[in-house]
Amino acid sequence: MQTKKIIWIITGCILFSLLAGCGYLFFMKHKFAPGIKNLSKQHIGIIYCSYNDSISDIVNIIGEKLQADKIKLEPAIAYSKDSKEFTARVKQENANLDKVILKNDNINVKNYNLLIFGTPVIEDKPCPAIQKFVLDNKDSMIQKPYSMLILYNENENPKNTVQFFVYKLYHSIRKPSFITRMKSKDQLDYEIKLWFDQMQFTREELK
Repeated sequence: MQTKKIIWIITGCILFSLLAGCGYLFFMKHKFAPGIKNLSKQHIGIIYCSYNDSISDIVNIIGEKLQADKIKLEPAIAYSKDSKEFTARVKQENANLDKVILKNDNINVKNYNLLIFGTPVIEDKPCPAIQKFVLDNKDSMIQKPYSMLILYNENENPKNTVQFFVYKLYHSIRKPSFITRMKSKDQLDYEIKLWFDQMQFTREELK
């Protein structure tokens, strides 16, 4: 009789464990939306600046995969193509972002479930247009997921660019970011896939 009771207890424990495990897996499946398959169903905005084709190429690859809106920030007054004049102006704008005027500053970030900010590293910082946009819209991004798309070359360090977003958007939800030096399209495709695989969102984040 005692043996039979022990068997029933053990069986009950096993059944309870199985049910608890199934319940946990069900909960996790419905709580999280991982990867590109679920991301592409969300309303995503890629807000970026580009002074050459480098960032634009990556934005086009990612935008197509995610079916995202691609929004290029442009200054009201175009930059000079002369490298010295361009660098001098960027330094001036970095020192006084209030003087940066954008052509398209009426983007409603609340329309998006995820924002991806794309920028090259210039003078160890994001481009001034991105800095200005983030500062003007950070209050609208409280508890909103965002990610960074940062491209740098051998002469630049992306650390300060990353820190700009981390410090200015501290009340937002930072997601895995894509930070890379320029590569071939095949290499970019591979790295982008790895990046997407890291993306995981709670259902609440994507409401």
